[in-house]
Amino acid sequence: MRWLSIVAFCLSSIFFGRNVIGQECIAYQCQPPAQSVNSYSKCFPGLCDPPGCNSRNWVDIDYIQFFSDGFRAPALVTGSDAGTARPDVGILGDPATNVLFGNDRIGSSSLSGLRIGFGHYLDDCGNTAITGSLFALGNDSSSTFPRDPTSIVSRPFFNTDPAVNGPDAELVNFPGVVNGTISVATDTDIYSGGIGIQKKVCCCSDGCSAQRTDVFLGYRAFGLDDSLVISESLTSDVSSGFVPTGTTFDVIDRFETENRFHGVEFGVMRTWQRQRWTFEAGSRVALGNINQRVLIDGSTTVTVPGVEPVVQPFGILAGPSNIGEYERNRFGVLTDSRLEIGYWLSCRLKLQLGYNFIFINDVARPGNAIDLNVNGTAIDPTVATTGPASPNFDWNSESLFLHGFNAGIEFRF
Repeated sequence: MRWLSIVAFCLSSIFFGRNVIGQECIAYQCQPPAQSVNSYSKCFPGLCDPPGCNSRNWVDIDYIQFFSDGFRAPALVTGSDAGTARPDVGILGDPATNVLFGNDRIGSSSLSGLRIGFGHYLDDCGNTAITGSLFALGNDSSSTFPRDPTSIVSRPFFNTDPAVNGPDAELVNFPGVVNGTISVATDTDIYSGGIGIQKKVCCCSDGCSAQRTDVFLGYRAFGLDDSLVISESLTSDVSSGFVPTGTTFDVIDRFETENRFHGVEFGVMRTWQRQRWTFEAGSRVALGNINQRVLIDGSTTVTVPGVEPVVQPFGILAGPSNIGEYERNRFGVLTDSRLEIGYWLSCRLKLQLGYNFIFINDVARPGNAIDLNVNGTAIDPTVATTGPASPNFDWNSESLFLHGFNAGIEFRF
């Protein structure tokens, strides 16, 4: 059957270095640009043409707008109905408590940046090329509570103090007791780069349209940096124990994660051309190692009126029992797929618009490092610590999926 012979020939071209033009198979011998079968009378490159028409180098510059579903995080800020009794404020599970931040995926938003691709043909026929790409994108956001100074706001946790051993909350804003605000800030930065060899394995043209298949083998690096910072600024409105009226508390809990992937990447790209229009579909898979790093840090600054501030080296969720740096390595799988349409304005310049999908199987995110189990006696300097050491750190990870658009130009020289 004819289609079987065509497929067999395209596969054999990987080993024997042959090209398909029309229905004839010829060796890789370049034709002069004037005789190029796919250049027509207008100046733009054909898929099966030698690169003499448009030289052997190219650069792609794209603006990219990606979307992510963020990362999981427990309930970090709660609100309570007006009139709620002080012991019941902010308690998770209480009918009067509502979650203001967390208990869901957070940091889900768009990320924008730039991508630069480049390539150089190693031969005059356009059969083999060195190609590479770099991209970087990021996003940051912040939410502050309360939005109404008369609202009741708190931070929920599970108090492992044996005297309590149940749901508890720290007051952030409670009219007549404490006046304060809490902010939760997230930041995400993603960057990637790779380089490798691209090989033409099959190219077919009938003079009006063309199809080309390339395979790729190379190296891929990928980085994902996240941070989640919880900041409180509180002022006591009443005297309570050792805390006189006007005492201020500045509390910071910081959770940062870094993921570094390095691996071997291979893939395939299929391109179709109709006169000046091109359509490209490609997919790559990289296998390698992911180095995961988690940093937990915190501080509490207590300022009594007329007294020098006292700084404690921990916050609420970043306590003496989990503060530190943690690191491990995991097997990683990264996939990168792309659909792209282009239009050649000239033999050197092409406009392009595409849609991209990126997936990586195992990454550490800051929300997974948070433990809501807190021993209240460990963060109160006026009492002796009793009960279990908490919060604790346990390794938890999740996958990352990105998708979005790219728009830009390709320039050949």
